[in-house]
Amino acid sequence: MAEVSIIVPVYNVEKYLERCLDSLINQTFKDIEIICIDDGSIDNSGKILDEYAAKDSRLKVIHQNNAGQAAARNNGMKIASGRYISFVDSDDWVDKDFIEKLYDAIIRNDADIAAASIIRKRQNSEKYRVHYTEEKCLETLSDKIAVCNIPKCCYVWNKLYKKEIIADWQFKAGVYFEDVLWMPEVLKKSKKLVSVPGVNYYYWANPGSTVKQKQSAQKISDRIDSKRHIIKFFEKNNLPLSKRDKTLIKKIVYLGKIPVLKVKEYENWETFYLLGFLPVLKRKVSILRYTYNIFGIKITKRKNKLSQIELANANSVYENNSAAIPRVNDCLMTLKALLFSEKSIARYGDGEFNLMFGEDLPFQKYDSSLAARMKSILQSEQDNVLIAIPNVFASLRDYTTDDANFWRKVLVSSRKEIYSLLDMNKQYYDAFVSRPYINLKEKTNSTFFFDEIKKLWNDKNIIIVEGAMSRLGFGNDLFSSVKSVKRIICPVKNAYSKYDDILKICLQQDKDSIFIIALGPTATVLAYDLSQMGYRALDLGHIDIEYEWFLQKATKKVAIKNKYVNEVKKGRINSDLNNEKYLSEIIDTIQ
Repeated sequence: MAEVSIIVPVYNVEKYLERCLDSLINQTFKDIEIICIDDGSIDNSGKILDEYAAKDSRLKVIHQNNAGQAAARNNGMKIASGRYISFVDSDDWVDKDFIEKLYDAIIRNDADIAAASIIRKRQNSEKYRVHYTEEKCLETLSDKIAVCNIPKCCYVWNKLYKKEIIADWQFKAGVYFEDVLWMPEVLKKSKKLVSVPGVNYYYWANPGSTVKQKQSAQKISDRIDSKRHIIKFFEKNNLPLSKRDKTLIKKIVYLGKIPVLKVKEYENWETFYLLGFLPVLKRKVSILRYTYNIFGIKITKRKNKLSQIELANANSVYENNSAAIPRVNDCLMTLKALLFSEKSIARYGDGEFNLMFGEDLPFQKYDSSLAARMKSILQSEQDNVLIAIPNVFASLRDYTTDDANFWRKVLVSSRKEIYSLLDMNKQYYDAFVSRPYINLKEKTNSTFFFDEIKKLWNDKNIIIVEGAMSRLGFGNDLFSSVKSVKRIICPVKNAYSKYDDILKICLQQDKDSIFIIALGPTATVLAYDLSQMGYRALDLGHIDIEYEWFLQKATKKVAIKNKYVNEVKKGRINSDLNNEKYLSEIIDTIQ
């Protein structure tokens, strides 16, 4: 049994293989095994391996049918006996003290991974791709990602790993760019990475390598998939990513050597560039609609335009409880859960789902980091916050005809996508806890419901976080029983762009206050984050407008004087309010 196993996948590299093997068998650290996987080479690579193995017992050779670099690495890991593992590509080489310096650093720092500098070598040039000038121990994911220069350098081979952290983490076989899928996940799994100065891995920019060769349809597809994986990884883990790194090059059409058309994708928009630089068309395809922007002219076409009968038929299997549906406590059960606990609530409606699928909303443009946060919160398991979704996945008989048809349209378009985000075994709560009136066919219980919901803040200090025109409780008695009201006023549109400022001000407030939040998708994230920081936060957007409609005995959605009502075109007001009491409640305004 060796202390370190070095895994070398080999495929048609007879010109460079001896240079690689010489750098390994001459390592100053001797307690190694070199596992070479001949991946069906048709040149002299297999013969060279056998000759070296006959001279050095530490070198083990496996000949296999061609299955790709990922499969070769996986097979090498299966037989590796070392407590530590390193990967070296067969057209590259390393310093003679490569293993010794990485091993000493990993032991000295009790690290999971040690990383060396990378020098890219070409026929007549060389350049550092990663350069370490001092030994540093990194423990946070963001620091580990940064020190490895990911996503630019998703390389697996300039490192030494504890076997226990990668033994069960196989490379995805049958695809190109498998290291891009593997490396970030391993960094996340590791507890500590150490950078090691004064030792190099030499990366040979081989024009004949599988990545450098002419791009096949699979290589192009795998390259795009790997970049999508990186983008999702960064979003899911709240890591910053530049616009360039978020942009996918999906297609290039050449005329000779001139790129006559280039197609790039950024945040769900495809842009077509004539001659590689002149944008002529933008296109967005979502689960709901096709959107085109041609020289500034926007054209939208909705998908799945079905009649009401067709919508009802398509949705009937769910409304008859004949198919799987999410578990959602009804509105009354949700209110009771809030009344008899100190839990917070974060809600999702059709707008939140659409945003997660790449749609712009009237008051919040699509933001990939917001979408990622919302997805992670939806799947969270924190006990002190209720995750609420609309109770619309089964029968719609309690809703008005218009609302039932609206939700049938939403679900026919996107039920599959919504289900992909949900845990069908999880208990969710009803997002309509703040909408107990206008959407309901039977409204006789609304008086009781509003009386009960007011008990949440009875004799409490409340802090309302709202858009500039929302004005919750103004002109009605919704909050008449509270001890005090403070307001944090936020932008009417794209509030998430100011999220850090909003959260900072909220965290300056007393923890004995209750936050009432009406801020679109931003409210979902803010309520969740505040709940994890010891506050009680209630994402109750629409509650004030619902109460206004209730007081008016409205039978349809109507505009409310002095308040922004997004769902009514004439209700999207933008006017000042010179009311002394209201203005005195404002403790901060975020522009």
